Amino acid sequence: MVVTAHVSCANADRLISRLHSGGFPALYAYENYLAKDLPVLWMPQLDAQISAVSKNLRGALPQDPLGNMYPENWTLGR
Repeated sequence: MVVTAHVSCANADRLISRLHSGGFPALYAYENYLAKDLPVLWMPQLDAQISAVSKNLRGALPQDPLGNMYPENWTLGR
């Protein structure tokens, strides 16, 4: 199922209309305005991974945000 919605704002529409001829100042004004009120769909995520990593294991941190592991980067140290 696909849900779509049309969101319109007079100020955003005005800034969009200036993008074609306003150069970078128009683009920056548009970006700055929309960055304050972005439409989002919040989807909570449960913790997928809890890790205990030895202080002697180098190359394991920071962990990949997608949960991938790269043992080729691991070394034991003191």
